[in-house]
Amino acid sequence: MTERLPMKGWILVLAGLLAGMPVPSPVQAQEVAEATVTDIIEQEGFQPVTVAVPQPYLAAPDEILRRWGRDLRDTLVADLQFSQLFHLLPEAVYPDLPPYMGTGMDMTPWRANQVQFLVLLKVAREGDNPAIECRLWDTVADEMQLGRRYVWSPNLIRQIAHRFADEIVQHLFRIREKVFTSKIAFVSNRDGNKELYIMDYDGENQRRITRNTTLDLFPDLRPRHHQVVFSSFYRNMASLVIFDLLSGEQRTLMSRSGLNTTPEWSPDGSRIIFVSAMDGNAELYTVDAQGTGLRRLTFSPRIESSPTWSPTGKQIAFTSDRSGRPQIYVMDADGSNIRQVTKFGEYNDSAAWSPDGTRIAFVSRHGLQFDIYVLDMTTQEVIRLTENQGSNESPFWAPDGLHLVFASNRTGRYQIYTMDRWGRHVRQLTHLGDNTNPSWRPFE
Repeated sequence: MTERLPMKGWILVLAGLLAGMPVPSPVQAQEVAEATVTDIIEQEGFQPVTVAVPQPYLAAPDEILRRWGRDLRDTLVADLQFSQLFHLLPEAVYPDLPPYMGTGMDMTPWRANQVQFLVLLKVAREGDNPAIECRLWDTVADEMQLGRRYVWSPNLIRQIAHRFADEIVQHLFRIREKVFTSKIAFVSNRDGNKELYIMDYDGENQRRITRNTTLDLFPDLRPRHHQVVFSSFYRNMASLVIFDLLSGEQRTLMSRSGLNTTPEWSPDGSRIIFVSAMDGNAELYTVDAQGTGLRRLTFSPRIESSPTWSPTGKQIAFTSDRSGRPQIYVMDADGSNIRQVTKFGEYNDSAAWSPDGTRIAFVSRHGLQFDIYVLDMTTQEVIRLTENQGSNESPFWAPDGLHLVFASNRTGRYQIYTMDRWGRHVRQLTHLGDNTNPSWRPFE
């Protein structure tokens, strides 16, 4: 039987690596970044905020308004549930409570059901476009905490819901990174060739973004920009390419001979780290967004691969077989102070640093399958997130620090899934063809 490597593992094979895998060893200086959803949930005594979302008020008995209102509410409710920050009032309770009529409401019955906040939605029409009013109402203080009005095109109803859900989380919990308007880039062969695609965080609005008729792999969305960097294979050479999602412009960033692959943007979006064999051996390099300032970081006779930045950009995790088998290592961003952080198993790869800097997700091989693990950089505890469900690869953290996206062949073909950092609440996002290499970033 042929032994299968994860997608990034094939890059090691191309570079001449044999095999290997990671448990933890202390690392220096833990990274600290901005607060995430995980920080809120793990606070002692945290209780989800109880929220109710009554049926939207429709300005007219119009079937189109009814459809807009249904899509708006369903999307917003799903967003709040996904966050794990809220307890949503059960649907069975609503018929006994007063409907929203577009004006003031008596808060007494809502408070009696322990509802802390109401999300009030009003749907009207301006010309051919929906005019949506969204309010976050504090039932105890009986006052509006947040109010927005959107007049967008009809195909952006779900985006309106995502935008207001992000604002609710930001307002109540002071969390900067927005997950509901974030995007996931990935690779799919659903149309025949492996091309790049992008979708909403919940799997909606999937669309193809490249038409290169070459092998396109390893996309990474630029933080808070509308660009994606990826590796495109053509005539036995892998080049780094940047694609602009707004203009459709595509330009080659790096096209040295041999291997140039697995690029990842720095947290500030100014530099890209990648693997290249331009000097003969597979080593780690950085380059800026204009393709200048090339810098080699590693100088080892062994193979280095799968680099990922820490959230502050001060450290880099990567895979190396310098200990005999591929393990996860961490170094400072200038290539100094290299230390091994995993020491178990036969093959560990695909490190991904959490947004708060406290954890690294990675894949580890057992037999012919790969599973996803998370290493706590403070306690050195390792948690296994997937088991006995096919091969699970390419973990990437969500902007909220609570969820991960990954690829799995548990249904027979590789699809994209999300789960929380304990391996729960697994959700399948893709269903057509084979889908791999997800990257999950804020999209502003």
